[in-house]
Amino acid sequence: MAQDQSVDNKALKVILVVEDDEAIGEVMKMALSEEPQFYTLLATTPHEALNLAHSIQVDMLIIDYLLREMTGIELYDRLHAMKDLSHVPTIITSASLGQRTEELEERHLLGLEKPFDIDTLMNTINQLLSQ
Repeated sequence: MAQDQSVDNKALKVILVVEDDEAIGEVMKMALSEEPQFYTLLATTPHEALNLAHSIQVDMLIIDYLLREMTGIELYDRLHAMKDLSHVPTIITSASLGQRTEELEERHLLGLEKPFDIDTLMNTINQLLSQ
């Protein structure tokens, strides 16, 4: 994961993608890095995501629901409990979102059903960041 770009520039929106399928995560990271206003970090484990969230100011979270060590909702709850992340917009991705509706609604989270196209992802990100 390259972190040589400066993330101090407030014009950049830092997006943390948590996806344990590295191929899917890399595709998302590449697509988001095409947008000059986004700086994207990829974490492939919840532990890595928690470490990154402690060290970098994050503007948005995109979390896969099915992670190896915990669910995406459990990770969201842990991240959301952190002072700096309590109001960070979050998207939960899953191939079976219909089964997760109640959990998402309880937390006022937006879900994206996999597979999704990049335009849908970009529109959802821009919608959440503009609120």
